[in-house]
Amino acid sequence: MAGRTSTAANTNTTGTQNTYLGADSGPGTVTQLDNTTAIGYGSRVTASNQVVIGNTSVTQTLLNGNVGIGTSTPSSALEISGSFTARGLSSAPSVSTANQGRIYFDYTTNKFRVSENGGAYVDLVGAGGGSGDINNGGNTTGSDISIGTNDLFGFQFKTNNTTAMTISSL
Repeated sequence: MAGRTSTAANTNTTGTQNTYLGADSGPGTVTQLDNTTAIGYGSRVTASNQVVIGNTSVTQTLLNGNVGIGTSTPSSALEISGSFTARGLSSAPSVSTANQGRIYFDYTTNKFRVSENGGAYVDLVGAGGGSGDINNGGNTTGSDISIGTNDLFGFQFKTNNTTAMTISSL
């Protein structure tokens, strides 16, 4: 029965604007909750203003169309408006397959690592860790690679945070 979990003490009797869909779905706490949604067998919400899809045994959540986080008009498969947190892994996931890419955060080295087109993982950000320190591991794309700006500002090469070369705008 949706909205009533196997733990009777968790029955939400005074909360409002809640939706529970699926057998044994509903509140996972004795606290009375508002504006919650639990979808799927055994899914549990634990705080007001929360949405839970699936229970802990769900291994895949498949969505069709574009997904937006912080935006109501996503223009790609996943669009995030704002910052996000990547929880680190101690070992690399399997490399990407052909014609795909995969990024993960390695907490043992504190670096983002990337696998492109089935290749081995390489550091995404150079040793300085500064923005724009991109390391593509070499040109294996079979075509030109362009690096630069798309505005009227100059382009600088830096080593140890000291400008080594500047290309001024025209």
